[in-house]
Amino acid sequence: MGLFRKYVDSAMWAVTALTGCSFGDVTPRTLQEVIISNVVFVIGILLLAKIFSDFASMLHLFDIENIKTREKSLRALKLCKVLGLPSKIRYKVEAYYAGTNHAYEQSRLFRI
Repeated sequence: MGLFRKYVDSAMWAVTALTGCSFGDVTPRTLQEVIISNVVFVIGILLLAKIFSDFASMLHLFDIENIKTREKSLRALKLCKVLGLPSKIRYKVEAYYAGTNHAYEQSRLFRI
């Protein structure tokens, strides 16, 4: 076994250990199989990282929209007070934004 093959095998061991794909019954035997399996493992890791980053970005954008909506509702309620609008109209404004504030509070469950 040559020195290059030892390095390829050690890389195979490291990549297999890092990906958690186990050292099962089916293992690559030739140099080409080892190299191809390493490439597939790395592509799998990159694809999984991309999926998780897209999901995290989606949650972040959802949270930003809820914060903007909550700020709008607070400005609208403050404007109602400043203008001295009748309580009937203020209650309608509060009722309109109550659902959006509820969505904001629900989104806080995703925060870490």
